[in-house]
Order: sequence, then structure tokens, then C-alpha cells
Amino acid sequence: MGIAEHDQITQAAGQNLSALVERQRSQFRAEGEVTYATRMDRLKRLKALIIENKTAFAETTKREFNGARSYEFSLFSEFASKVEAIEYSMKHLKAWMKPEKRRANKPMNFLGGKSQVRYYPKGVVGIISPWNLPFGLTVAPLTRYS
Repeated sequence: MGIAEHDQITQAAGQNLSALVERQRSQFRAEGEVTYATRMDRLKRLKALIIENKTAFAETTKREFNGARSYEFSLFSEFASKVEAIEYSMKHLKAWMKPEKRRANKPMNFLGGKSQVRYYPKGVVGIISPWNLPFGLTVAPLTRYS
């Protein structure tokens, strides 16, 4: 493959990625406020996906590491610990989403104004995971910011 061909492929991939990210951003904006119920549903579905596919995930990881990563290690480090992290997030989600009261600034405080901080998902983000724990280090931040 020549440099020009490589550059064309790279440019096409970049355009495809840009289009995908823009579609995701559009969907995020169209959805509006993400409720507690929606976030819990997403966490439950992620947990179910991991549990239902743990065997295939662990076998694939073992194969991708040419047997250097055992099936059992992958089950424990990549999958079981992430199910536990999801359960932790589900347990604490309501508290994490609770608005925090703040003092209103002048002059609004004299006019009965109230202030608070509300926590919402940030939008479309990319999670880049290192090669050594590709599944686990992708899912970990996903569970916290779903």
C-alpha cells in the first residue's frame, strides 16, 4: 500500500468516525434529560450483557492474548469485577444524582433566589482503553458516567 492510498483510507475512516460521533451527539441532545430510571435501565442491561456473554468474552480474550491470559483470569479481572462495579453504581446512583444546594449570589439571594448543582451525563465521550485490560478498563468509567 502506498502513502496516497494509506492517506485516503485514513481520511475515509476519520470521516466515518466524525459522522458517527455527530449522530451520537444528535441523539444525546434529542433525548434531553436522562432520568434516574433510564440510567438504571442502562446499567441493568450492561450487567445482563456481561453476564450473558462472559464465557464468549473470556474465550475471546484468551485467544487474543494467544493463551497468555487465562480464561479464569479474564472472568475475574475483566468481567466479575465489572459486574460488581455496576452493582456499586446502581446502589449509589440516586445519591450521585441528587442536586446539591448552593448559596445564591447577590442580588438573587436577596430576591429569594436559590441555587443548586445538578449532575447529568456529559454527552458523547470516547473511552480509550489500554491493551492489557481492554474490556474492564472500558466498562469501568462507563458504569460511573452512564
